[in-house]
Amino acid sequence: MISRAISKVGTYFSLRHDSSAVIFARHRTAQRQVPLMYLILSINMLSLCVTHLDLAPRHLTVYFPAFLLLLSGVRTLSWLHKRNAQISLRRARNALRITLIFAIVLSAVFVTWSLSLFTYGDAYTKGQVVFFIGVTLTTIITCLMTIRQASAIMFAIVVIPTSLFLITQPEPVFHAIAVNMVLVIGAMIFVLDRANQHFRNSIEKQSELNAANTKIRKIANLDSLTELANRRHFFHFLQTRIEDPDCEKFALVLLDLDGFKPINDVFGHPTGDKTLVEIAARLKNCLPPNSFLARLGGDEFAIIIWETPHQVVVDVIERALGVISYPILFDEGSAVVSATAGIAYYPDAAEEAGLLFERADFALCFAKQEKRGEIVEFNLHHENSILSSANLAKNLREADFEAEFSMVFQPIWDIASINIIGFEALARWNSPSMGAVPPDHFIPAAEQTGLVSKLTKILIGKSLDVAETWPQNLKLGLNLSAVDLCSHEAITQILALIRDRNFDPKRITIEITETAVMRDFERAVQSLNRLRKAGMQIALDDFGSGNSSLSYLQKLPLDHVKIDKSFVQSADQDPRAHEITLTIVRLCSSFGFGCIAEGVETMAQLEMLSKIGCHTLQGFYFAKPMSANQVDQYIAENTAVLSIGFG
Repeated sequence: MISRAISKVGTYFSLRHDSSAVIFARHRTAQRQVPLMYLILSINMLSLCVTHLDLAPRHLTVYFPAFLLLLSGVRTLSWLHKRNAQISLRRARNALRITLIFAIVLSAVFVTWSLSLFTYGDAYTKGQVVFFIGVTLTTIITCLMTIRQASAIMFAIVVIPTSLFLITQPEPVFHAIAVNMVLVIGAMIFVLDRANQHFRNSIEKQSELNAANTKIRKIANLDSLTELANRRHFFHFLQTRIEDPDCEKFALVLLDLDGFKPINDVFGHPTGDKTLVEIAARLKNCLPPNSFLARLGGDEFAIIIWETPHQVVVDVIERALGVISYPILFDEGSAVVSATAGIAYYPDAAEEAGLLFERADFALCFAKQEKRGEIVEFNLHHENSILSSANLAKNLREADFEAEFSMVFQPIWDIASINIIGFEALARWNSPSMGAVPPDHFIPAAEQTGLVSKLTKILIGKSLDVAETWPQNLKLGLNLSAVDLCSHEAITQILALIRDRNFDPKRITIEITETAVMRDFERAVQSLNRLRKAGMQIALDDFGSGNSSLSYLQKLPLDHVKIDKSFVQSADQDPRAHEITLTIVRLCSSFGFGCIAEGVETMAQLEMLSKIGCHTLQGFYFAKPMSANQVDQYIAENTAVLSIGFG
């Protein structure tokens, strides 16, 4: 029973029932009010000493008060010394507990001392003693109002003993004062207790609000998937650091993953999310400790590396690209992604946050277009190139496809029979604002802007309109982009267009590139099989350029292979080019494919190709690409046309 009571008293004084926020708030209030309490106590005590100096013994008016003044001064200096210090929760709780104990002890001592002076002097000095006790008690309770235990303890050890002492006095006025003191101080304690509870509730609600705001800021500034800084946090950080007058030089790196979309498509978004989490973890582990890493969205990341030589930055990012490319293992299988990076340096590339980011993005876009999987450091050429591409895309979106686009046709000859066997249709764009735009510029732009399928339908329609007027033995070669080839809907629309025109599909040869096939091999093969099933033939264009693979000859449903002009135009002079060309011709013969040589410009090239067994040729030697009207004239001038196929 006794131990339980002691335990409750200990808990009461420990302040453990208060939250950390309340403890810190109580401590901050005490830092301001406790020194004031000791000051008021000291002044009140001095005033009482002065009036009793000639009435009471020296030990009550000088020596003992001097000790109390010294003790109060030490406690005051202790609080003032720690006024702006950052302290732990444990130390704050201990400071409040010690203050409470000191206040209780000092109050008891002050009351005992003051009551010991009561017996000296006249009615006026006795009244001063009672007034001193009341004012001192009010001061202590008010200054310690945020320490809830103080008021109740003061009432018990000061008010009740003092009231009992006054009741024992013979004068009725002191009896009345005792009653008044109990009632007034009791009411004040009740009000202060309510105020203390309100103080505590306010602090706890403010703490909850701060915690909620912190959580909201975390949600607003962190990417929930990778727990990296998000786009909003990154731009705020970038802007804030650049606005700092002491901002050091730094490198801004934008990093974009290559090959991430197929992971989402094949394995699903949960696996894609796991991949992003793994990539984020790898980046955090391989970057310098003072780097800033953020996920901007999708598969794009931003990195800030501080005051480091350019070559060191490049080395760091090369290491990052290396760790990204390690295989990623998950339950469904494994995958490999790579990354491309663009770098802009502050303040060399730009001194403003928005422009710096834009130029890092220019470098990244240039790298994605020209040097995928590599690192590109910004220069003005990249900006000009990207702005030019943006202008091209803008004009393409605003273009009147029917009016601005036209088709030209280049003949394909069989030199064995000296006859034209068909024409390849080639698109031309004459923009009102940009003039003539090459196909290798506007076709990629059409793919990137999502306009290529719409453009393809119009171009094929124009080509069919022209080819309908040709002799039935002449074939039409049509080029398909990577987007069209890998789109089930686009192939369906092309087949419908040819069917609606009543154009014989056997007269059409679809030309594709190795790059188009690489985009999505399985879908490409499905599309090619649909086209062949409809009666069309398939030609693999520009064979030998890029990432040529013999597996394409084995796996693709091909009818013809077109040798890239880079080999044809040097084969009569360069032994290696000659050997490669000869090898391709023999491969075509082995696989049963027709072999067409592009880019023939001289008689020497023609004779060389004829000798190695390639008789189907195309190039400026025969004719440049020509308009529809010129085609009719060209056919009329070459009347010996036989009904033969491509090679």
